[in-house]
Amino acid sequence: MNQQEAVSPRGLANNLYNNYAILRARIERAVELYKNNCVESLGEAKFEVAGNAEIYQITLSLGGCSCTCPDHEKAPGGLCKHILSACLYQAAHVELPARKLPTVIRLAKRLPKF
Repeated sequence: MNQQEAVSPRGLANNLYNNYAILRARIERAVELYKNNCVESLGEAKFEVAGNAEIYQITLSLGGCSCTCPDHEKAPGGLCKHILSACLYQAAHVELPARKLPTVIRLAKRLPKF
């Protein structure tokens, strides 16, 4: 998989699916952060996420996501709980064009159930 495929929605979904066991704890913590309203959008795909003791800065982009937390560098694929929670926020608050919905639904069906 090349770099462009790795950061595409399909590549991200495949990465999450293939690394589910490794990422499970981070995904569960990301869901809790999202549910507890710890994610704030700053616009332009930039977010602040309140962690345990700090507020971390997150940027989501096709070129790669970034987070200021110490776990970001060691997390599989750089997907720390803060980036994952920002992705959840983005997915819940951004309307997709109708032509993209079938692809998103197909990808979602491939992901494991929590």
